[in-house]
Amino acid sequence: MDKITPKQIAKTLIFTAIGAAPGIIWFWNGGTAQAIIIVCLGAFVAFGLSLPGVSIARVAGGTAGVLVAHNAPRSMQGKVMDTYVRENDPKKTDPEPEVDLPQEIKIETTVGEGVAHQTRTDESPQKIIAVKGDDLSWLQSLDSNGPEFVSHYVPGVTEPTLKDYDEAFRAWQFDYTPPYDDQKVIQIIGGYLGNKCVADFGMEWVNVTDKYGTDYAVCSKEVVLMSFPFSTVLKRIEDHKFDFVEGVYNSLKEMLSNGDYKTR
Repeated sequence: MDKITPKQIAKTLIFTAIGAAPGIIWFWNGGTAQAIIIVCLGAFVAFGLSLPGVSIARVAGGTAGVLVAHNAPRSMQGKVMDTYVRENDPKKTDPEPEVDLPQEIKIETTVGEGVAHQTRTDESPQKIIAVKGDDLSWLQSLDSNGPEFVSHYVPGVTEPTLKDYDEAFRAWQFDYTPPYDDQKVIQIIGGYLGNKCVADFGMEWVNVTDKYGTDYAVCSKEVVLMSFPFSTVLKRIEDHKFDFVEGVYNSLKEMLSNGDYKTR
């Protein structure tokens, strides 16, 4: 609570006296019970207006708004009140920043047409470095356990497809005693998805550092278009969602074919 200062006390006494004055004059001249009520009511309202943080202009505007809106058509009463009560606050009147809405993209999958959404986010400085040496060899080896993972949940599959990985991932999420932990699944499916994009789309593994941290991604060698396969799998695990592997692959294929991006 704010400290009560002598100035605030004086302001409260003056306001209260002014508010009670009409009733006192009435009582002095007439001496009726109604005058006493007016004295008390006026003093109470004035006392309230004198308190810290109370906007006299807003109270006056609200009172005027009620009076005017009462005589306005019902459909206009809300707008009338907004006009009188709204405070002159630049933070409230500044227009909302424009946000790009997700753009719908039609893609063809093995089970028919699908829909993906592309969203343009705020640009932030990024440091993109191509992965080489032992790190690249490690990334290229991550999907080596993919066929075994898929066949564990989709028996009989020896050469798994994108759809097979989706089915296996769904089954793994509903497995209460899985032989694969979250990190292993992220590496297997993320590695498979990333390496397949590298092989099929002429992309490359890169290490991306920005204000959010550092992560592996696959990036087009021609334009600035990236996909983060490990973060993609992690997000689906956290959200308990599935059926995304084929969709991410085909979405990336569609964007590389028809998108307009900055050249590297």
